[in-house]
Amino acid sequence: MAERDSKGTFSDRRLPVAQKYVIPISRSRMVWGGLALAGVLLLLVAVDAFVGDGDVISAGPVSRAHAALEERGSCDSCHVALASASSEKCQDCHGFVADGRSAFGHASHVLYQSSDLQRVTDHENDAALECTACHTEHQGRDANITEVADARCGNCHFGGFDEHPQFAFARLHQAKERPGLAFPHVKHVRKLVEKNDLAQIETACLYCHQSDETGAGFVDIDFEMHCSSKGCHAQGKEKTPFLPTFAAGRPGVLTPEMIARSGRPGTSWAKLEDPTAYPWEDGQIRKLAQLHPDPWVMENLRHLARQRRSGPVLADLLLSSPGDAHNARALYAEAIETLSGWIDELRSSPDKQVQKDLEWASSMLESLERQLENPFELASAEAFEALDDVELDPATEEALDEIEAGLTKWCSECHGVANGAIVRPQADQEMLVRANFDHRAHALQQGCLDCHSSGYNAGVCEQDPSAEFDWRTPFCLYVSPMDTSDPANPKLVHPERHDLEVADDFTGPEWVNLPGVESCRSCHSSKEAGDSCTTCHEYHPHKDRGAHLSRFLGEGDES
Repeated sequence: MAERDSKGTFSDRRLPVAQKYVIPISRSRMVWGGLALAGVLLLLVAVDAFVGDGDVISAGPVSRAHAALEERGSCDSCHVALASASSEKCQDCHGFVADGRSAFGHASHVLYQSSDLQRVTDHENDAALECTACHTEHQGRDANITEVADARCGNCHFGGFDEHPQFAFARLHQAKERPGLAFPHVKHVRKLVEKNDLAQIETACLYCHQSDETGAGFVDIDFEMHCSSKGCHAQGKEKTPFLPTFAAGRPGVLTPEMIARSGRPGTSWAKLEDPTAYPWEDGQIRKLAQLHPDPWVMENLRHLARQRRSGPVLADLLLSSPGDAHNARALYAEAIETLSGWIDELRSSPDKQVQKDLEWASSMLESLERQLENPFELASAEAFEALDDVELDPATEEALDEIEAGLTKWCSECHGVANGAIVRPQADQEMLVRANFDHRAHALQQGCLDCHSSGYNAGVCEQDPSAEFDWRTPFCLYVSPMDTSDPANPKLVHPERHDLEVADDFTGPEWVNLPGVESCRSCHSSKEAGDSCTTCHEYHPHKDRGAHLSRFLGEGDES
């Protein structure tokens, strides 16, 4: 092997090598250079954040609702150091509660959508769903950050409207309710069409179903407004049969004189009654020209009820039985109204102690009214339930039943009567409790019967009158519109329909005649009317309920 006699060779193979070693740049230079560059960038960011408009570090302009914060350069109003916007920061303006809970958090969403306080057991899951999970800022001034994609809702619920389950009222209760009234829609619609020569069946609907001030819904059915003012019911012609008067050891009704002498609260009307309105015959009495509600009938129903049970109950403060009231607050509100009326009657008493007691009672009622203002206050109807029944001999029980039937002869034409009381009517229909439905928006394109009558909607009345129907009332089978082309001679278009005997399935009041989800899908799709989740549903409570929710969620005990 040859010696290494010169630089550049170190073996038998001669390879090219550099004439001198390459000396690398000092690492300290790289470090100092990087720090200098970072310092310049930090300086630019600081100047932009504290002196400029923050355009360098901003992800983009915020929406108009938050534009004022951006103009003030108040990034820390939403952001925390080295992190994105936090829900806690949002709560400073939106639904802040002293203990950190939010009226716009997930627990509030559950409470608002279900009205079930038992489902709100804790608020630990509030933090798991940040505001920014649905509301994305820095998308520009015209961005609508309240619009949320269905995919957000689909994380917990179904994916889209085509997968929407059947509405709860139709799925669980076959669209039935218990309104406490004997009310066949077909019979009333027929009468209105004939009496008013209506050319369209739908016009008859508007006689009772009148829009509220917003047009989205309807006012509750009211007897004076919708039943008696039309010249149909309670026109002063109704009267009771002759009934035995009450005496020791004998069931019977109380006369106005007996009621006045009893001095019971709420009976001052008895002192003003006209004796000629209560004719006598063989120890029996009757009432002429009954009112709605009639105080004499109602007081005697309470009188009969007191003979069947032991001790007083809160139900005496109600005009009708508590029944299966879906809203216990309504019972308490009615009881408070009755007590307020009794207090007003006693204000004319000269007794100073009575006046002092009335002041205390009035303050107590005002306190109860304030509690009832909270729509999510826990309330139970159990306090209105009757006490144990008194054991009566069969003859007395039968006599009480006969007197009750006589007292309510006219009432029972429309009302149910049970256990010595008028069954509570349900004036409203709380069916779509988790959705927002605007009748005004739909009425521009659809008629009432397009959704609220299966037969009319399907056109089967002209095709096959014997076809199968669902649970909606097929008005077109039993009600005919009027032909008013000749104003002097209006006539029914299909008079034979008025001769049809209405099927038993459609004579009961429990048929609410509401469409199911399949009717909504006929218009609401990706190609027609909106079908997103937020078209009908809201995640957050209405603003007018925010304060109630904040109060409840801040009380600490959700059980």
